[in-house]
Amino acid sequence: MNAIDRARDDVAAGRVWLARDRLAGRLCNVCDTETLTLLAEVHLAMQDLPAAGAMFYTLGQPDATEAIAAWEAKYPEVGERWRSLPRTIRVDDNEPVRRLRESAGLQRPDTRTPQARWKPLERTWEDRFLDAGCGLLIFLFVAVIVTGLVGFVHWVVAA
Repeated sequence: MNAIDRARDDVAAGRVWLARDRLAGRLCNVCDTETLTLLAEVHLAMQDLPAAGAMFYTLGQPDATEAIAAWEAKYPEVGERWRSLPRTIRVDDNEPVRRLRESAGLQRPDTRTPQARWKPLERTWEDRFLDAGCGLLIFLFVAVIVTGLVGFVHWVVAA
């Protein structure tokens, strides 16, 4: 049983919020028509017309004019509408997404280049000297505490 089947079961059981979460999670990795259609229907069932309108616009369904108009009313600027779409939809290159991207003034899909892996810096002599100094201070602090405790115990026992 995959996320689509579970979402359908959730809708049938009246747990549309859980179906929405499942489908939104699936949409983070997979952008397919089945997921978008079911997610749009779930948003409609939740009375979330702007979110349903975004999905219907992406699907290119002109018969969902009320939902698409609600989405356009919530995000009046083209750039806002573009940013309101999940990343996997923005990367998809279907006709409605391409039209929205071009009207937002963007030339290519919203792909990101992976960042280089973090590498620790080479340790310098100053770093090692600072580490040694901190270690020496900690050692001296502990030595003073131990000496003070030994002196206190000696004083208590002698009294």
